[in-house]
Amino acid sequence: MFESQVSKSALDVWLGESDVMASVRSCGRIATVSLGDYVATTERIAQERSCRSLGWRIGDALSLPHLGDIGAAILAAKTLRTAMKRMCAFFELLQDSSQLSLEETDDHCFLVYRILDPDIWPRHQDAIFTLALKSALLRKLSNVSAKEIEIILETDDHQAAHDLERETGVTCIADGEFNAIKFPRRLLDLPIVSDGEVASLPLPDLNSLLVAKRRSEPVCDKVRRLIYRDLGARPINQEILAHELGLSCRTLRRQLAACELSFQELLDQCRMRQAIHEIQRGRATPITQLALRLGYSEHSTFSRAFVRWNGVAPLAYLRHHSKPAPAHLVT
Repeated sequence: MFESQVSKSALDVWLGESDVMASVRSCGRIATVSLGDYVATTERIAQERSCRSLGWRIGDALSLPHLGDIGAAILAAKTLRTAMKRMCAFFELLQDSSQLSLEETDDHCFLVYRILDPDIWPRHQDAIFTLALKSALLRKLSNVSAKEIEIILETDDHQAAHDLERETGVTCIADGEFNAIKFPRRLLDLPIVSDGEVASLPLPDLNSLLVAKRRSEPVCDKVRRLIYRDLGARPINQEILAHELGLSCRTLRRQLAACELSFQELLDQCRMRQAIHEIQRGRATPITQLALRLGYSEHSTFSRAFVRWNGVAPLAYLRHHSKPAPAHLVT
């Protein structure tokens, strides 16, 4: 079960005695909630309250000090670059099966957020909750205006993006490949304005927690997370992933075998779950292009694998489960 850690105080403000709060386990100043349950419940409550920006309001109500040592480490940074790198480095202590990364181009930066589990969908409220928390760092810089920031959302709900833009005053773009905050790269070197002195920098303790957490995670979950991270972005290579995990290929195979899996079986599982996710979202992606994104050299190979997993061909599945297929979707 994937789990996410979110601030209990922020949940209290907006969710009251909801299903989320009923499933919360107190853990100091942080409360842990199943990521799938949290995402599903915030989506449902946002719909019930007709509040498309609920997730943003929750995130906006959460101050960095609520994050304990993680918040302290971020606030102790001298520049926005250091603060965001610390936020990315320790994000997995807050939320499992997710990725937060800082990506730079010549002129702009993207603080990218992804849930690395295609089965958790829709996830618009969780995304804007996370982006709202990250935007707090930008708001600490006195000379940053809303016109310098853009919010990119993977949702296809254009009305939700419009409503969020109206509430935040920040340009919001729907149909993204990921959720992100885009801002000028020059801001990274600006100083962080802190409300007070940080007594001590908790980096050693946080690094120890991160190491312990990674050691306790089953190797199949580690590999699955890396596969989802790389699908569609770069070729999936067992040797490279093993090296990233600090293992030899032989050790990785042995540990996966203990989980009754081979690397190829795990890769095929991830590919099929991602394929179903893409089809059910109704994206106008040709089957041939989807096959290439998932790492298949030929769309016929992908189609045969899809039939083995799902009992029907990709186009048949698409016609049954998704929005009407555009005419250019052909096998």
